[in-house]
Amino acid sequence: MKRKIVLSCVMFLCAVLFVQAQQGKIAVIDMAEVFNGYEKTKLGELKLKQQAEVFQEYSANLTTQLEKLRKELGDLVNAAQNMALTEAERQNKMMSAQDKNLEIQNREKELRDYQREKQFQMREAHEAMRTEILKEINVVVSNKATLGGYILVLDKSGMTTNQIAAVVYHAPGMDITESVLADLNRGMRAAPKAEDVKARVKDNEADVLTKTEKEGE
Repeated sequence: MKRKIVLSCVMFLCAVLFVQAQQGKIAVIDMAEVFNGYEKTKLGELKLKQQAEVFQEYSANLTTQLEKLRKELGDLVNAAQNMALTEAERQNKMMSAQDKNLEIQNREKELRDYQREKQFQMREAHEAMRTEILKEINVVVSNKATLGGYILVLDKSGMTTNQIAAVVYHAPGMDITESVLADLNRGMRAAPKAEDVKARVKDNEADVLTKTEKEGE
């Protein structure tokens, strides 16, 4: 039964495309390839990655501080149980341990809140970047379709709910993927390429490392 439904859908789509083909041209595009190959996408993802690394570094610093505080708490608890100390000294250590435990709880909450907030910010930033880029791609596709006389542009990168390619076959001349990608990246010529940004980041890291090594000598 399921196979019959799928076959019927395919036949219906073919019939629709046949009728439309009599009235105008049809094109296909690999939206995934265009999105990933767009230089602005690469730059945006690189910036998000660098921002995420900053957040991760801060989280790592907080975690290191927590580990230090927990060790200090353990030392205070042990000291509070040390019978070699006077009763007053043990009480003082116990009070200090309570204060230290409260500080740990506050730092743990700070870490949880920070991670939750930054994860939300990163998701929002990624979604905003994706939405903006898809709008730009759609504008170029629409313009190319209008100028080229295409009445329909299908995304061949997608899959149906049955994990079947949305476009099973198309003539090579129907594919406008490379043409759209070329138009998009042509407008990015003045902007730095993702590879160049990565190289500059590596150079800066090397300079910092060299400076740190010299200071340590």
